[in-house]
Amino acid sequence: MAKKGIIRINNIITKAVILDTEKEQSIGMQALKESPNKYAMVFPKKQKTRMKFHMGSVLFPIDIVFTSNGNIDKIYHDIHPGDKSHFEGEGDMVFEAKGNFCKENNIREGDKVTWVSSY
Repeated sequence: MAKKGIIRINNIITKAVILDTEKEQSIGMQALKESPNKYAMVFPKKQKTRMKFHMGSVLFPIDIVFTSNGNIDKIYHDIHPGDKSHFEGEGDMVFEAKGNFCKENNIREGDKVTWVSSY
């Protein structure tokens, strides 16, 4: 079962589901029937690595955010269901949130991401 935590991006605090296992990470948001309006999904890595994400069978728009060393490196905004593109980046963590989460909260590349707590 996935762990839960809280992350802070600038002054925005959001709940997060932490997907540690390869199986959890391969499924990600595809397991959900509706957009997670009140939390993000976090995909942590042991070290900085090149990663590729896709929409697969996700049923709602999402933002995909690549981070490394607590900094946002790349944001893919408001990706819609059915998009066949691959979204690539490097990082030690990726988080996915509802579509336009970053724009609505004025989150930009270069902003800081920190763990507040796990529970």
